[in-house]
Amino acid sequence: MTGVVWLSYGVVAAFIVLVLIMLYVSIDTKNYQKRQQQIKRDVQEHTAACYRYFIEGDDDSCVIANTNEEFEAIEEIVESYIAYVEDEAILTRIYQYMDTYYSATYRRQLRGNDTTKRINALYQIMDFHIISLLPEVKEMLLKKHITLKECFIGLKIVATLEEESTYKFYVHHKSKLAANQVTMIVNCMTDDRIYDIVDHEHTDIEWLVAALKVMAKRQLAYSSLVVHELLHHDVQIVRDEALQVLSAIGTEKSLMDFEEYFYSEDVESRMLFAKLASQYKLEDVSAYLVVLAQDKSFLVRQAAIHAIAQYPKGQEMFERMLETIDDAYMHDSIHTYLKGGHEHVALD
Repeated sequence: MTGVVWLSYGVVAAFIVLVLIMLYVSIDTKNYQKRQQQIKRDVQEHTAACYRYFIEGDDDSCVIANTNEEFEAIEEIVESYIAYVEDEAILTRIYQYMDTYYSATYRRQLRGNDTTKRINALYQIMDFHIISLLPEVKEMLLKKHITLKECFIGLKIVATLEEESTYKFYVHHKSKLAANQVTMIVNCMTDDRIYDIVDHEHTDIEWLVAALKVMAKRQLAYSSLVVHELLHHDVQIVRDEALQVLSAIGTEKSLMDFEEYFYSEDVESRMLFAKLASQYKLEDVSAYLVVLAQDKSFLVRQAAIHAIAQYPKGQEMFERMLETIDDAYMHDSIHTYLKGGHEHVALD
C-alpha cells in the first residue's frame, strides 16, 4: 500500500513539474514575442532619423540607444545599410558611430564568460569595423585556449582592420585552420595586400595558395608575371592555383605551353586546361576542347563544355559535335548543360 502511495506522490510531482515547465516556456515565449515586437517598433521609430544621420549627414538626428531593445534595433538598421551601401564616406560614418557609442557594449560581451555572446560580439566588431577593440581582439588571439570559431573570426577582424599584422597571428593558429578558412581570412584583405603575398611571401604554401585563390576570384592581373613564374613552383598545388589565376585573367603565352595539363592523368589538371582554353580564340582551342568534351571524367567534360559555351559560336559547335561524334557521355553532358544552363551559351 505504501508503494502505491509513493507512486501517486511521484505522479503528482511529475505532473506539477511538467505544468511548471509548460508555464515557464509559455511565459518565456510571450516575453520573447513582446521583446521582438518592441524591437520592431524601435526599428520603425528610428529608421528615418538614422537615414538622416548616416546618409544625409544630419548630426542632430543622431540616435543613441537607451535600452537593449533599442540597441538591437539600431544593429538591425545598421546591418541593412552595410549590406547595400557602397559609398565609403557613408560607411565610414556608420563605422565611427558604432565605435563611438557601442564599443563599450561589445567590450563587455567580449570579456564575458558566455561563448555565444563573445562570438556575436566578434561578428559585430568585424561587420561594424570597431577598430577601438582591435587591441582586445589581438589579446584574445594570443591566448592558448580559445575556441576555433573565436580564432577564425578574430583573424578575419585583424585581416579587415589591420591586414599588415595578420600573418603573425595566422602563424600562431595555422595548425588548427582548414584551407578554406585560410582563404576566407586572406579574402578580407585589400588587393594590394594580395599582390604583396603573391609577389613576396612564397615560403608559406597555405598562405600563398590562399592569396592565389583570392587573386583568381577577384581577377587581379597586376602580378601576372609572378604568377607565370609560379607555374614552375616545386609544389603542385601552387602550380595549379597559378594556372587558375591565368584562367581568370588571361595570358599571353601560347596554349601549347600548357599542354602538359592537357595530357595529364590528373583530372584536376585537365579541368584547369579546359578553363584556361576559354581565354584563347575558338579556332585555336576547338580541337583540344572536343577531346576534353569526351573525357572519361564528367568534371572534365563539364569544364570543356562550359568553355565552349563562352564563345559566340558555341551553340553551332555543340550542334556539329552532336551530329558528328558518337560518344554517349559527351552527348549527355552537352544536353545536360543546355537543359540546365542554355542561357549562358552565347549565340550568333
